[in-house]
Amino acid sequence: MKYFETCKTEQETKTAYRHLSKILHPDLGGTCELFVELEKQYQAHLKSLNGSYNSKEDEKAGKRQYTYNRVVEEDLMRMIKALQGLRLPETIEISLNGTWIWVKGTCKDSRGNYPVKNLSVIPQLEKLGLKLHTMKGELYYRDPSNRCSNKGKSMSFDRIDRRYQGMRFSSTGADQIN
Repeated sequence: MKYFETCKTEQETKTAYRHLSKILHPDLGGTCELFVELEKQYQAHLKSLNGSYNSKEDEKAGKRQYTYNRVVEEDLMRMIKALQGLRLPETIEISLNGTWIWVKGTCKDSRGNYPVKNLSVIPQLEKLGLKLHTMKGELYYRDPSNRCSNKGKSMSFDRIDRRYQGMRFSSTGADQIN
């Protein structure tokens, strides 16, 4: 079976993968063989999308192209699964923006940020490798080789989300929520 043949973009592929992994994972009723095949096809399809845009509008607007990196992709998926496994409070949201994972609150403050109000979970998140962004009050995780190219300017989370076409995930381990 070809799991990703109808997926044309990085986002469609990742959404399909998350949905299928919840069905085919051995701990959730699937088999090891099916899950291994899903992983293999997922990585192969992402690799085939290297250099593509999420839409024609993105290409015309000069937005970012998808760049495949197996190690980074696996690391991001591992981190999202670990975060969802913590069963964080519903007032906290997980967001994937490009190759950065943001863990933030669901309410915007007066500065346009979404600070994590539940300070009791911050030590748990820092143990996983997340860092607190002191200006935003939000936690983030990124590949160590990925450096911020913002040259000292602070972007609001909404601007980051628009620029990198973020995907949100439930903090309770449910599916993607956007």
